Amino acid sequence: MVKDRQNDRLSYDAVFESFNLYVSALHHDVSASLRHSNGFATLLKEDVKTDPDALENWTEQIINASQKGQTILQLLTQCMRRALATNNPERITKLEEIVGRLELSSALSFDVSQDPFTDPVKLEEIYLALDKSLHMVSSAPEACTIRTVREEGRRYLRIVGTTPSTAVRETNVDRFFMPMKFDQGDFSDVRDPVVFQVKITAAALHGNATAAMTSDGLLQIEVVLPDFPDVYPETPVSAEGAETAGA
Repeated sequence: MVKDRQNDRLSYDAVFESFNLYVSALHHDVSASLRHSNGFATLLKEDVKTDPDALENWTEQIINASQKGQTILQLLTQCMRRALATNNPERITKLEEIVGRLELSSALSFDVSQDPFTDPVKLEEIYLALDKSLHMVSSAPEACTIRTVREEGRRYLRIVGTTPSTAVRETNVDRFFMPMKFDQGDFSDVRDPVVFQVKITAAALHGNATAAMTSDGLLQIEVVLPDFPDVYPETPVSAEGAETAGA
């Protein structure tokens, strides 16, 4: 298991930098679709016939969402970098109380007992930032989930959410988080610099990042994190430690 806290932080940074770039790539694709004959222009063809301002209104909404998204993603990264902490039963109880008080606009699902991001001071900011980010890029926010999963000694970060139909389809979903080796010489097929960065960051995670469409049309991203210490400490928490954890 990883014992070096600095390495832990670098691993978390890589994961959420990938997530940031992924959301940025969605914004890029949606914005680009406004400039082509397909994408939103096609989807809105009938609306434009009845409402001359339809396309202009959609364009304004996408631009505003992109601008707000960058601010939210910066907040998300900052929160995650400060959120590394050790779990114990008392801390988890405190976190469950905090999560229970949050008013999330989308139905994000957080399994606190498996969540490695457990600094109570930053937890609310983190979850709200995730909520806003996924809600912004999703066409059905109630279907969005993000959770960590412990399986066979590995910890997964699993993100499931709907996305704009013009941005992600079954034909191009694999370009997000496609594992790529650093020593690969031919990058001629990588035309989008944002997507290229996403792939490189995934390679930094040993290629353990995948994206796929589920049977019901949701985009599912899984990132396999390095081994981390167990959620619960092997030895009982002392009274002093419990008081500190619950603070």
